[in-house]
Amino acid sequence: MLGARFPRSSASHPARAKLEQGNGSPFSSNSSNSNPSCIEIERKALVEFKKGLTDPSGRLSSWVGNDCCTWMGVGCSNQTGNVVSLDLRNRFQCFDNSSCLGGEVSNQIMGDISELVGGLVECSNSSLEELWLGDNQVSGQLPDYSLAHLQNLRYLILPINLISGPIPPSIGSSLKLEILKLSYNQMNGSIPDSVGKLANLNSLILEYNYWEGVLSQNHLQGLTKLQSFTISSLNKSLIFNISHEWVPPFSLTYITIHSCQLGPRFPAWLSNQKQLSDITLTDVAISNTIPYWLCELSPHIFWLDLSANRIHEMLPNSLVFPSAFLVDFSFNRLEGSLPFLA
Repeated sequence: MLGARFPRSSASHPARAKLEQGNGSPFSSNSSNSNPSCIEIERKALVEFKKGLTDPSGRLSSWVGNDCCTWMGVGCSNQTGNVVSLDLRNRFQCFDNSSCLGGEVSNQIMGDISELVGGLVECSNSSLEELWLGDNQVSGQLPDYSLAHLQNLRYLILPINLISGPIPPSIGSSLKLEILKLSYNQMNGSIPDSVGKLANLNSLILEYNYWEGVLSQNHLQGLTKLQSFTISSLNKSLIFNISHEWVPPFSLTYITIHSCQLGPRFPAWLSNQKQLSDITLTDVAISNTIPYWLCELSPHIFWLDLSANRIHEMLPNSLVFPSAFLVDFSFNRLEGSLPFLA
């Protein structure tokens, strides 16, 4: 028997949708108030940034006038007028490119994100806290120099774009970072060790890129607040090298690892993750039997996808899923019946 897959519903994964879209920015934008208007050097930086973008649907048509704090997607501090949030997520799918923003993210032409961030960094004491550019067609590489100065950055959310290149080592300077979301891009290279310095990080979302090299416990040891972790390598060139004796300092609720070299054994470091309810370990070369800790977790699991591995022998009777939305053991080497369906 190859395995089994039984979703409780044909709907898509609700938790994944939330991870990809993110929560709304707490900073108000496109609002009128009597607080200080935006700083002129920052307004000019935004104007130059706009020049480097294509905007076929006119999403940035409000970017005129002297007060950039009233522009769509721009959030300012009520106390200082500094731009603290830039939220240009595409709320629609980019099927025909009509609602997508395009442009370079590297130091190439005026209006790129390096120029924007550089202006904010040099002229406003690194005030930027949130940068949202998800689901557009933004390209180029993340700028190393500017990131090193974004020491107030809390959300860096750039999924579903065309960003390439590695994660700059300077990411470790953004010690206030809570969410790093770079999924569904064309990024490559190894994960820098400096990621492990982000002690306030609670979401590290890196799947659907072309990562390579080795990921070890050194990358994760300092992430004491981590709750959600996703990663994959479309060229299957990322190798996990984590000690079986390692005890993580965090408590995950959500983990997705796929198309990486994680096996042949189940990762022992997940055995103390008692809050896990969403587990995806697909196409990661696991070739042993179901571990005891997964049986202990199974009554509380909402989503379990272990497909496309080489898990073998019979499933234990203690494996039960009373609350599961989906359980997927397909494309493995299982034997016998499925006890949780009996």
